[in-house]
Amino acid sequence: MPGIAHNHFPLIVWREGEKRLWNPIHKKALKNRPEERVRLRIIEALVEAGWSKHRISTEEKLRAIDNPGGRTDIICYDLNFDPQILIECKAERVPISPEVAEQTARYNRTVEAPYLLMTNGHTDFWYRISVQNQPQQLDTPPDLLDFSQPLEKDFSYWQDRGFAGNKTTDADLQNWVTATLNLLWLGSDNKMHYIDFNNTPSDLPLQHYYFLHQIKPQHWIALSIVSTPPGGSRLIAVINRKNQNVGLLEVNLDLIASGTSPNATVYSENDPKNFDILDLISFEFQATSDEDALRSIPGLLNSAFDKLTHSKN
Repeated sequence: MPGIAHNHFPLIVWREGEKRLWNPIHKKALKNRPEERVRLRIIEALVEAGWSKHRISTEEKLRAIDNPGGRTDIICYDLNFDPQILIECKAERVPISPEVAEQTARYNRTVEAPYLLMTNGHTDFWYRISVQNQPQQLDTPPDLLDFSQPLEKDFSYWQDRGFAGNKTTDADLQNWVTATLNLLWLGSDNKMHYIDFNNTPSDLPLQHYYFLHQIKPQHWIALSIVSTPPGGSRLIAVINRKNQNVGLLEVNLDLIASGTSPNATVYSENDPKNFDILDLISFEFQATSDEDALRSIPGLLNSAFDKLTHSKN
């Protein structure tokens, strides 16, 4: 079934110019690793569904006699601190295999939780352990969790998760960022993936969650809003054609809000070029209720890239 973490993102902190993950259970910064991102996204979903973070444990060491070297990803406890849900997390690109199921079942012989969840952040497999100690697959998460909360988030939510900087203070820009992320990232039909670049022409750390928009067959644009180490906010568009990244647009949203030009840079096979994005696109930060205008952003950025690089698609 679709993952409970689909519309959740881990907390981000900056340490010496490097983006780190924040673990709210242990209250410490962690390296930005794939499996850790999934685990923290699941914790976000559990807390929002009503489970107290004080009754969630991570990386519990199991009895060596049964599971030598074994550590659980997540255990959810009830008010009496009896285990209720054992959760095994894998990186987003790792499929849930029979080996994962066997590992989870083996761990649960020690934990003895009545519910099991195996997840890679995109797809979940829920099981209930019967009285006969047999796993029964579930079509929905157990009633222990309430996922009826509204999806829309405020600006501080997105800021805490690395989508906007703490020095982005313009009220209209904050509203625009919030509306754009709520619409495109939390939409029911969204295509969202974490992109971890090997190298980029920009000096910004661009590894983040991107909204993928198909322009036409074999032609995509990956869009994100990312915070910078100094606290600014950038709109990033990666142009991909025939499975090759051919260019990058980097738009400084804070400079647009302050009326400063140039405010954007295009990177392609040619030398980087600074320009005024407002010569090509009208950013109406006040028009946050115009969903059609917000949905048109990927296509407009793609057209802007073509004009700047004289691309013929």
